[in-house]
Amino acid sequence: MALLGSRRKPGLLASFIHVDAAADAIRALRARGIRDLVVYSAAPNHEIEEALDHRVSPVRLFTLIGGLTGLFLGNVSVDIPLSGTMFVVAHFHMVMGVAPLLVVFGAIYHWYPKITGRMLDDTLGQAHFWVTFLGTYAIFFPMHYLGILGMPRRYYEYKGYEFIPPSAHWLNEWITIAALVVAAFQLVFVFNLVHSAFRGRRAEPNPWRAASLEWATPQTPPGHGNWGPDLPVVYRWAYAYSVPGAADDFIAQTAPPEAGGQAPEEEGAVVNEVPA
Repeated sequence: MALLGSRRKPGLLASFIHVDAAADAIRALRARGIRDLVVYSAAPNHEIEEALDHRVSPVRLFTLIGGLTGLFLGNVSVDIPLSGTMFVVAHFHMVMGVAPLLVVFGAIYHWYPKITGRMLDDTLGQAHFWVTFLGTYAIFFPMHYLGILGMPRRYYEYKGYEFIPPSAHWLNEWITIAALVVAAFQLVFVFNLVHSAFRGRRAEPNPWRAASLEWATPQTPPGHGNWGPDLPVVYRWAYAYSVPGAADDFIAQTAPPEAGGQAPEEEGAVVNEVPA
C-alpha cells in the first residue's frame, strides 16, 4: 500500500521509510540496554554465568541481527532487491527461529535445578552454549553476504547462473558444514540433561540467588502443592536486588519486613534501603 501510494505522493514513501527505520533502531538500542543491564548486574558466580549466557543470547541476536539487518529491510529501496535473496532467509531465521530456540534453552537451564533437584554439568553447558551461539552466526551471517551478492532463495540448485560467483558456492558448503556441526552438538545438550538427572550435583534450593517466590519452596524439587500445609507470607515484590546494607545481593519475598527492600508505603520513604 505504501508503494502504491508513493507513486502519487513521494513524501508518503519517505515517511514510511523513516518511521520503520526508527522503530528498528529503537528496538536494537533497547535490546542492547537490556543485555548490558542483565550482564553487568549479575553476581560473579560461574553457575549463574552459564545460565545467564543462554538467557541473554536471544537478546544479543535481536540486537545484532534483528535490529541492524532490520534497518536494511525497513528501507523500501533496499528491501525490494533484497527480499528475494538469502539476506531475508538469514534475517528471518535468526530472529524468528534461532532466538526463540535459545529462549527455550535458557528456560531449561534456569528451571532444571528446580524440576530435577540437580545441577547441569557446567563444562558441558558452556560448550553447548558457545558452539550453538557462535555456530548460529557461522550459519546465518554468511547468508547476509550471499543475499547482498544477489543469490536468490527458493532455488533448488545454483548451477549455471553466471551472476553467482564461485565464492558463493564455497560459502554454501561452509554453511552446510557449520549447520551439521551445530546440529550434532545438540546431542551434548541431550546427554547433559540425561546424565545430570542421575549423576549431577545436588541443587541448592535457590542456586541462582533469586528473590522470586518459587525459589523459596521447602523442598527441591517441590512436593505436591509446592508449599505443604502452610502457605508462605510475601512481604515485597520480587525485585529486591542489590539493596544497600543487605547481607546478600537479593532479598527473598518471604524475608521478614525488617530485611528491607519493600516499596514505600508513604511519601518520602526511601526505597530499597535496609533499616539501620
